[in-house]
Formats: sequence, structure tokens, C-alpha cells
Amino acid sequence: MAFFADFSFSSAFLAPRPAASSFSYRINVPFSTTFAPPIRFSSSTSPLRNSWDFGPQLSTLAQSMGGQRAKQVVILADGATWIWNLAQEQFPGAVQIVDEYHARQHVWEVARAAFATDAGSRETWARAVIEKLTQGEIEEVIAAIEALPPLAPEPGKSRSLLESEADYFRANRHCMRYPAFRAQGMHLGIGIAEAACKTVVSTRAKRAACAGLLMA
Repeated sequence: MAFFADFSFSSAFLAPRPAASSFSYRINVPFSTTFAPPIRFSSSTSPLRNSWDFGPQLSTLAQSMGGQRAKQVVILADGATWIWNLAQEQFPGAVQIVDEYHARQHVWEVARAAFATDAGSRETWARAVIEKLTQGEIEEVIAAIEALPPLAPEPGKSRSLLESEADYFRANRHCMRYPAFRAQGMHLGIGIAEAACKTVVSTRAKRAACAGLLMA
């Protein structure tokens, strides 16, 4: 029977009072799905200075959950470069998947920028492109973005949002083969990790000793 080990990533940043140095929490929620043994769930929360410190901890946790028995390891993330670098370092050969909801958010970012004053066209364009995304037609998604009228870069940036977003999909297209992933029963969302990140960090932030600004 197939055994999959799915690892979802999310993170939050907690900025304490100005007198203290900032720190971050990287929260990972790995879980495995299989027919036997039944589903197992575990989570890890670590205060870290940088993402590379997180890699060895995650690898150790994965092994403790029986990751070495997995026929296939799946890394779910939002497409952040540091996560793919970590995945390549700690889990070479793992299937990398961009969370489908995050990918859809990038489509909407483009739609809002390209059709700022035309809600109807914005809705129509976004839904059509999301349909291509859902079908794994990433080249079509890129083509749709590049076919839009050019936009000027935002202040302080050298490239426009359209150029950046086209590159985002281009760089992650191998992680957006959603029909193939669905056919294999793989998870496509990092909702569990997102919820854990917001719940745990928010709870700690509200304590008197951790007063500060929380940014998801």
C-alpha cells in the first residue's frame, strides 16, 4: 500500500517592542496519509533566526514520524524560494507543490492591478485564468498575464507586477501540475499549517511577555 508523507509550511513574523531584537516563528505541520497505519498528525514550532536552522529540525521530525518509510515525500508551500531550497537540501527527490490557494491569490493580484477600475473585466479575466491554473495549464496562465497591457513598476521597484507574477508562475510551473497531483491523491493546500501558524503565534503574541505586532 502507498505511504505518503506530506509536509506543509507556513510562517509568521512577530516583532516585539523596539528595544528587543525581532525573531520569527516557523511552524511546520507534517502529516502522513495512508491506508495502514492510520493517519498521524504532528506539529512543530521553533523560534529561529534563519530558515536554514529549521532544516535539520524538520528532517529529524520527519524521521521520527516514519518518513523514511514513505514511498513519496510531498512538500507543500506557497512558492517561497527559501522553502524550495530547504526541501532540496533535506528532502531531495520530494514532489514540490505550490499551495493552490496561494497560486490563485497571485492570479487575483494580477487581475486587481490590470483591471483596477473595471470590476467586471477583472472578475471575468481572473476566473478564466484560474480555470487554466486548476487544469495545470501554467503556460496558458503565463501567456494570459503577458498578453495584458504593460504596467509601470511600482515606486522603488525595477520590474512591474505583471513581470514579477509571470516569473513566479514560470519558476513554479513544475509545482503546479494540479491534475497529476490530484490523480495521485496528494494534498494541494497548506490550510493546516496556515491555521497552526496564526493560532499558535497569535496566542503567544497576546501574552503580556510577548506584546508586539503580529504579521501573518
